[in-house]
Amino acid sequence: MHSNANPGQNLPLPVGAVCVEPWYHPDKPAFESSNGEPGSLRYFIGSKWEVSRADPSEKPLLVQVDGNQYADDGLVERFVVLDGDVMTPGQARQLAAVLTAAADDIEAAIETEWARR
Repeated sequence: MHSNANPGQNLPLPVGAVCVEPWYHPDKPAFESSNGEPGSLRYFIGSKWEVSRADPSEKPLLVQVDGNQYADDGLVERFVVLDGDVMTPGQARQLAAVLTAAADDIEAAIETEWARR
């Protein structure tokens, strides 16, 4: 029977990852490296998008998909990050729906105002 003491060493990178940090173990001191032994995980950065603001002097909003990959079973956990605020996929969809509703509300108000002229 073959046993792999460091299962993380043989795992492929998460799909869509553009930057993958080294393995670390949460029970080890900070900045102490791990070789992918059981209990380890690694953080990765995925796709990124920028949304320009109305004022070009302001930095754009940054939306990205980041996550963790776990060495034990290769499980990948992904989340949406909006300018540093972490959201679940459900929260991101809710935010998208709210932003769409707000944009629709603004456009409807503009149409009503134009119709009054």
